[in-house]
Amino acid sequence: MEWKYRRIMFSIINEIKEKIIHFVSLYNWRIGPTHKAESFLLKQYYNLQDRDNQLRSVVFMIDGREKHGGLADRFRSICTIYHWCKKNNVPFKLYYTSPFKLEEYLIPNEIDWICHEPLSYNKKYSRPVVMFDYLLPMKYHERYLNRLWYHSNQTLHLYTYSFFAMKTYREDFNKLFKPCKRLQHEIDTNLENIGCPYIAVVTRFQQLLGDFHEGNFKILDAKERTKLINLCINKIKEIHRKDSRKILCTSDSFTFLKEVAKLDFVYTIPGKVVHIDYNENASYDTYLKSFVDFYMIGHADFTHLLVSGDMYRSGFPGAAAQAMGKPWDIIEFDEYSENIIKG
Repeated sequence: MEWKYRRIMFSIINEIKEKIIHFVSLYNWRIGPTHKAESFLLKQYYNLQDRDNQLRSVVFMIDGREKHGGLADRFRSICTIYHWCKKNNVPFKLYYTSPFKLEEYLIPNEIDWICHEPLSYNKKYSRPVVMFDYLLPMKYHERYLNRLWYHSNQTLHLYTYSFFAMKTYREDFNKLFKPCKRLQHEIDTNLENIGCPYIAVVTRFQQLLGDFHEGNFKILDAKERTKLINLCINKIKEIHRKDSRKILCTSDSFTFLKEVAKLDFVYTIPGKVVHIDYNENASYDTYLKSFVDFYMIGHADFTHLLVSGDMYRSGFPGAAAQAMGKPWDIIEFDEYSENIIKG
């Protein structure tokens, strides 16, 4: 037993040590101008041959060279960094090429964020910046960005999940983005097909139901899958008994959508479901569905995220509802209890 506790303490000490090393490497110039994750990108992709940047700026990078998260994480991070740039009078650009070019789905609204000129990877004029919370707690991200911008003369190629400016998320999102014509047509078609005011119910199973591969998450056996599906469907029926409006159901599980679509008060959006950080070669229409889901959730009068057992507490429905200024909540439940968390 004593050895067990020693192993636990050793693990905790190592974890603390790693966090201290990361923290010091981020904030102490004597260790060098870049920390480990940035140094890797600098060594792999930057040179001294590229041209100079025409205009110093912050470029938000989604190019596949780091894990960028799902659509909600990307949107919230983009809006946060745009807000920082706006507040500090810094030119903002978005380089979004993985696994698709964003402008094939969303186009600039009031702000032209497209990089019209090729990026310069000359390390004299540009540098990669990596800010993830596993490297540095999110509460320090703004301070780190301030330091880099005001103590260097380079364009910053920024890789991050960072949500330190969420109070203005709706305003920033709608200044940056509007649907392209094809996406707007799909949104309008689905709104017409629903044909009435509706609420949304969102489920995120990851790979619990065995639909697709996503990281190293748990996969349930057949009996447990059936039990979880029925539990969620019963919760949706319960919601409908309290609120008779039509229900838009979105999910990352085709298996679940196929079952829930059998309910006559449920509407589902046609198309295949993917997680964009784990599917690099899907078709245009496959990625299109994620954007349609996002906007259709945003148009709902109210959105519920259902979470039971090992289901994932997704940020997707909250990001969609907040972007359109709509209310939402999280319903955590099992067979015997329920807890509602306001979004």
